[in-house]
Amino acid sequence: MALIYHSDYQDYLFNRSEVAALLESAGYPLQALSKDQGKREGEPPEWMRIYAAKSALRVHEAAWVINGKEPPESCPRSTVYDLNIRRTLQAIVDSVKLGDIETKNTDWHIDEEPQTWLVSHQSVIDWCGSVGYEWPLSQFMKPPQVEGETSIASPQHVNHQDKDRLHEEIATLRQEVAELRATVEELRKSVPLHPGSLMGMAIQAQHRYWGNPEESRPKSEVIIQELRKEYGITGAQASAVDKVACPINRNKGS
Repeated sequence: MALIYHSDYQDYLFNRSEVAALLESAGYPLQALSKDQGKREGEPPEWMRIYAAKSALRVHEAAWVINGKEPPESCPRSTVYDLNIRRTLQAIVDSVKLGDIETKNTDWHIDEEPQTWLVSHQSVIDWCGSVGYEWPLSQFMKPPQVEGETSIASPQHVNHQDKDRLHEEIATLRQEVAELRATVEELRKSVPLHPGSLMGMAIQAQHRYWGNPEESRPKSEVIIQELRKEYGITGAQASAVDKVACPINRNKGS
């Protein structure tokens, strides 16, 4: 492997064990920098916590994380990294283009340069779940808050002003409940105890024919005929129902 320019090292990855062996042969062992001291103590590597805190990731970072490896600072050339990572990276790029993964940066980014994309962390997690990938950083992340869901502060973080406001809201709600209950009781009084009785028929007739006294309605004879037909009652009964339901005095002019 030849480096033509001094910056070419940014595009290559080196095998850690080979570098460690080379340094050890030169008298510089990496014992103090063993592969992962955190793992020896049963703890995950620190880079996982750092990436779990990010709301957006570069596409190459997402690909490396999915494969359980610490992402490099920049995306190297595709010829120097693992085939699985390469395939994962291409799958992420394709999914972004198809709209399955959301980008955080705006449309000004260059579509043909995926290394410029910032993808939504949560969108990557959702995509992983849909295609069967396990997201290694899930253990460090809080579940996303559902839209419209209100987080409840613990009692020790509620100040006196909040408590007073909450008490006022509770008192207002109790007053509204009491008023609604009173309204319900009033409405119950207008419901006939025996709908099939003449009184029940009169209440229904009043709603039908006299809901708005200003509107025109059939004459008494027509109403009586309709009542007889609907309820199967006699002419006298229908006339009584009509008289009870009618809120005006039809004989006013006589």
